[in-house]
Amino acid sequence: MKPKKVAVALVLLCVVLLLCVLVLQSMWSWVVPDLFPRAVSEGFVAARLTFWQATKLFLFIAVVWGPAAGGRSRK
Repeated sequence: MKPKKVAVALVLLCVVLLLCVLVLQSMWSWVVPDLFPRAVSEGFVAARLTFWQATKLFLFIAVVWGPAAGGRSRK
């Protein structure tokens, strides 16, 4: 691959990762307090995630579900 294509691919990967993390962060803030109001009020579950917490959660989800999704047969 040419260096320019590698740079473009890395930038695109970073943008997609950033968008996924921001979507996860906003979805958490929108859904979790409504689903688990008592757990949020008692402090068992966070009502909002910081950017870094959302990044760690996204990476955890990717590690756990990534191999499972890639192992499916497409028949």
